[in-house]
Amino acid sequence: MKFILTGIDPDNPETRKNGGGRALLYLHELLHFAGHDCEINAPVGPADIVVYPDCVQGNPCNAAKVLRYMLYFWPGERIPASDCVIVYHEDYFDQVAQKYDRELPVENIVYIPCVEPDLFYPEEKTIEAVLFTGKLNCPDRPAEPMLEISKTSMTRADFAATLRKTKRLYSLDHHTIVFIEAALCGCLTWKVTDAGRGFEEVKVTNPQQYVMNPERDVALARKFADIALAFFK
Repeated sequence: MKFILTGIDPDNPETRKNGGGRALLYLHELLHFAGHDCEINAPVGPADIVVYPDCVQGNPCNAAKVLRYMLYFWPGERIPASDCVIVYHEDYFDQVAQKYDRELPVENIVYIPCVEPDLFYPEEKTIEAVLFTGKLNCPDRPAEPMLEISKTSMTRADFAATLRKTKRLYSLDHHTIVFIEAALCGCLTWKVTDAGRGFEEVKVTNPQQYVMNPERDVALARKFADIALAFFK
């Protein structure tokens, strides 16, 4: 039996710009560290557990054992009771639980850190404020002119270098790892609300817990694997 991770392309540099992509690649590393056989986009055997992220609906691998790792809100209709479900973050838990055809234990929240340890740290602040566009949960910009930044238009290194020099970050995306990355850089963070007319401060507690640390994080991979193995025993 092995874990087969799907829905990512490890050879595509764009994968590492996305928090979910980095989390899956790191999960692959951690599962190996924990002593489990794990591959990415490999052929699926009858005993293998296929891990689909939320962006993959259905069962394109025709796997007998399906594990859905919900890195965001579930975009589909229902999740069958035959699928194992693990939720990446508590923000998504209630919505996913409502769409799952069996009871979802809160213990099935397993956050895999996805922030690189060498990119996000404070520097001298030379940029007053930036606006992160993200997934555009709020469609209107605030009135204050700001430097707009996005992960798609910047390299990962340039994105981090900008945050290190920034005093204040405002985000149109209300569910993003960028709040944590900004906090690691010493930024004050807000999310834009009320169609661009208001702001809500985002408090990040202990941002270092979201930074990759294999010696610490292997316990999370063991928890992830234990949930799956218990479900499919």
